[in-house]
Amino acid sequence: MSTHYDAGIAQQFAEQYTLPLETLRRRQSMKWQYHALEILPAWVAEMDFAPAPAVADVLRHWYLAQDTCYPYRQRDRAEHLLARAFSRYTAREFDWETDPANVLALNELVQAVYLLILAFSEPGDGIVLQTPSYPPFYDVIHDTGRRLQASPLVDNGQGYEIDFDHLANQIDANTRILLLCNPHNPTGRALRRDELEKLAALAEAHDLIVIANEIHADLVYPGQEHIPFATVAPGLAARTITLNSASKSFNIAGLRCALMYFGDGALKQRFTQRLPARILGYPSGIGIDATVAAWDRGHSWLEGARHYLLERRDQVITTVRTALPEVRVHPPEATYFAWLDFSDLHLPGAAGAYYLEHAKVALSAGETFNPGAEAFARLNFATSKALLQQILDAVIAASRRA
Repeated sequence: MSTHYDAGIAQQFAEQYTLPLETLRRRQSMKWQYHALEILPAWVAEMDFAPAPAVADVLRHWYLAQDTCYPYRQRDRAEHLLARAFSRYTAREFDWETDPANVLALNELVQAVYLLILAFSEPGDGIVLQTPSYPPFYDVIHDTGRRLQASPLVDNGQGYEIDFDHLANQIDANTRILLLCNPHNPTGRALRRDELEKLAALAEAHDLIVIANEIHADLVYPGQEHIPFATVAPGLAARTITLNSASKSFNIAGLRCALMYFGDGALKQRFTQRLPARILGYPSGIGIDATVAAWDRGHSWLEGARHYLLERRDQVITTVRTALPEVRVHPPEATYFAWLDFSDLHLPGAAGAYYLEHAKVALSAGETFNPGAEAFARLNFATSKALLQQILDAVIAASRRA
């Protein structure tokens, strides 16, 4: 992972992989099909880029081979190939040695969170969640009959930080799980080692299982780093399940492949004793192949995407701070999301709904990330420079009419 921005790499990526509006309009994806044709989408976590060559090779191979049967790779089950690729990936990117035997494959990470909460807690138990948070996490806690123990991140004027005193006070005798999202969605925080160490101490002191959603681990900007939670303290791995997928970093969510990594074999055994492994389902063969290819051979594309996304991040921050100084936004340290606070504009209603109607721009509504956050919205800036500017100009114009 590069530590410095390179304009040449960003430009090369733009020339090779950004897509024109007419091509994007033809995509049969949630981002481009959910809203009416005149709406510019800047909401769901999809990138408006062509796939990495390594992934494109897999798609081409599947078409040419016409091999759509049960996947079996190198005379072994295909998920074992995925597990070994994950171990190569963690060793290369994070200097983290992971055991392929402790991987379980499944279709997507929300499914994983449901299953892990069912396996490691009981109805009425508490689940600690730092808010604002990815909307499906609220659904998981509600649907499984667990208690939400929310601990809001605090805006310190420079960015969002954990209020450790509040967090500690949320934990009680029936708290069982810390549901951690790092890098954080929607604020874009990449938690520092000292923050992770404090979280680790809390988990140890209260005997919590930690579900560490690290799906945005690859999308960290220069000057920041992603530290896998399981590596932060001795013994922490034994209580940590790490969730990951190539779906966000390589824009392949539709191929349906993800994994859970249990920090040790005993933790994995506790899970499989509670829930049979067959309940996980099975990722598609094409999803497994694309994920392995992305992790093994997609580094150049990903490096280009990071440099290009850094430019788009700075485009958002500069434009908003110049044209709409009333709107508070901090440069995300990771992800391709900007968490925008429109409170001082005193919009006539929720920000997401307002801009959908008056700017014809679809943002992710703030209240879905945190009840009461109607004045906030999340903007997805993983698109072309021109299209992003069109989105920002529409938001600015609608803001001035408010």
